[in-house]
Amino acid sequence: MKLRAKTGMRISVMALSVLFIAVTLISCGGGGGGGGGGVLPSTTPAGTFTKTVNHAGGATSYGNLFSTPTENRYMMLYLAQDVKGSGNIKSISFKNNSGTAAAVTCPNVTVKMGHTSVGTLSATYAANVEEGRGTFATALNNASVTIPAGAAGDYFTVNLGTQFNYNGADNLVVEVTRTAACTDMVAVGANVASPSYNGIVWAITSSTAVTGTAQPNVIDMRFAYAGGDDRVEYPVATGNAIPFWASASEQHAQMLHLASDLNGSGPITGIAMISSEAPTDAASYTVTVKLGHTSLAALTDTFANNFNVGSPVTVAAAATFTVPAGVPAGTPIWLPLSGTFKYNGTDNLIVDIEVTSADTITFWVYDGAIAGRRMYAAVGSATGTVDNGAYHTVFRFNGGPMVKLSAGTGINNAIFNGLDSTATLYSATDLGTAGKITSVSCRMKAASTAASYADFKVVMGHATGSTLSGTAATDFVSQKTVFSGTFAVPAGLLAGDWLDIPLSSSFAYDGKSNLIVWMGNGGTDPGTAVVNNCMGENNATRYPGGLGVATTGVGSASYIPLDWTTDIRMTVQK
Repeated sequence: MKLRAKTGMRISVMALSVLFIAVTLISCGGGGGGGGGGVLPSTTPAGTFTKTVNHAGGATSYGNLFSTPTENRYMMLYLAQDVKGSGNIKSISFKNNSGTAAAVTCPNVTVKMGHTSVGTLSATYAANVEEGRGTFATALNNASVTIPAGAAGDYFTVNLGTQFNYNGADNLVVEVTRTAACTDMVAVGANVASPSYNGIVWAITSSTAVTGTAQPNVIDMRFAYAGGDDRVEYPVATGNAIPFWASASEQHAQMLHLASDLNGSGPITGIAMISSEAPTDAASYTVTVKLGHTSLAALTDTFANNFNVGSPVTVAAAATFTVPAGVPAGTPIWLPLSGTFKYNGTDNLIVDIEVTSADTITFWVYDGAIAGRRMYAAVGSATGTVDNGAYHTVFRFNGGPMVKLSAGTGINNAIFNGLDSTATLYSATDLGTAGKITSVSCRMKAASTAASYADFKVVMGHATGSTLSGTAATDFVSQKTVFSGTFAVPAGLLAGDWLDIPLSSSFAYDGKSNLIVWMGNGGTDPGTAVVNNCMGENNATRYPGGLGVATTGVGSASYIPLDWTTDIRMTVQK
């Protein structure tokens, strides 16, 4: 289907539903202590966290992945809803199923990783990757892997040479090939996939096999991240509105998360609660958010006593928090944080939220059967009620850029096309991190074609509202040109890859305002007929007036509002 604006701009649209929607943090490189905490300086290091995928039933093992036969090819699939995380994967770890008395060395090991839309593996390797979700990237190239001595059930780690940027929305493929024998065999643990899907394809005599044996098992895996979004979930998922509630007696809440829930440490730059509404109604609040350490495994009924390791840090002070209408259930909605908290990874973590004004109610995903995880009262009360509410939450550990992915795979062909340009409005609740934006990227709809655009421009600015009016002077708080000049699109990018645009100057995003990114021709005929398309979505409910089309280039006085969004990745420096 194609939409044509009256001025001649072309956008084609193709709808696609997905199982998992996420706003995630991904770095631009590669494919992907103490109590108290504090606000960090501008050179903030990356945080780290680990996610484990281990299905519950039908335990088995695979002895040929790391073994004495010379060659093999193992491809493994992990569903996004099982990984529950996103960001820069720096290492993968396997479970030692039987134990090893001495270290084992495996030379000539290659690891490749990629995004995919498939939900079960085909026996044909090539059918599972590079089908519209990006390049199947080499994360470890022909390297020697040493597996230490260890007991049955221990995990051993394979460090990647290049971090893989996993987006948390697509499913994840991991492939290990080996072209030389290991010094001994190390069997790795696996479980039957539940619900059933082919989670593994193996060929034990060839590293270049075209087809293999597909089985509904999933090899146990740990993914270690250097920066990204740690999605903390509990066994039960139901809905509760405290403290985003109309009753003033329940507008202050403390939420306790154990260190074992997070499995990470380092600077936390964003927090998202997960909507349980299908979809959300528009709502507006004024919130103050504090983070702090505690040694408690269950909250007391006194707010001040629960922060018992160092002092809490205010990361949002009387900030406006606006929940957009139309957000699907299960979507993370980011709080308007302007500060950063350094989590030590050892003590437990308290999220303290005060709501001092509310115009409606929003419900969030939580588990109401875990004792001591929530305490609530009216704002200003010293004590409150402790109960069993554990909120599903996403914690953003510093280390890469913000990414906004839509649920669709429509075509925005107005960024790299003639005199066209598009201004896209992004909600603060879709972004989640304040900082200096130093690059933007669009996700390719199709394989790229080499082209040079002599007058390419990127303008950014905080937005005055939640929709575009069509008049730039009205929509922007202020405009800043962050790139102006020649931009060359390289050949060789695949559909689903990111096209990075390094900016000549940074934009200081405040983390609480909506953001407009205007990209395309600067007003001069680019002198090329080549069009490179970016992914986006046409959705009047989710993105009303979210994209403006200009046929006279970036910086014109007006554009035509459409109900669109464009997928984007932005590098953010703290």
